[in-house]
Amino acid sequence: MSLFRGENPNLGIYSAFGKITNLQLLSASGAISPSQSATYEITLGSAAALTLAAPSQDGLNIIVISSTAFAHTITATGLFQTGAATVNVATFPADAGASLSLLSFKGKWQVVSNNAVVMS
Repeated sequence: MSLFRGENPNLGIYSAFGKITNLQLLSASGAISPSQSATYEITLGSAAALTLAAPSQDGLNIIVISSTAFAHTITATGLFQTGAATVNVATFPADAGASLSLLSFKGKWQVVSNNAVVMS
């Protein structure tokens, strides 16, 4: 079940990050688009293995939210900027509600906010 289903269509869909205008459901493992701003909700009923390539331009915003209780991973080798060295993988806890907010800048993904996701 989506975190956002059942919302009043007249009010739109909102999260802690603001109004969600491009919600994409991730119901299978695979690639996250590096060329568009979007909010991705992981709905897969097992651990998702996701990848994220280098951004196509500066200023893109990607938010990933897990709505299932599995240890999902996002691999972006050498592309996550967290203020720590060598961060390649974001691992979500096996609990629903974890999230990661990214901003593209100079060919990398800046981690803007992180809720319970382990970066390694």
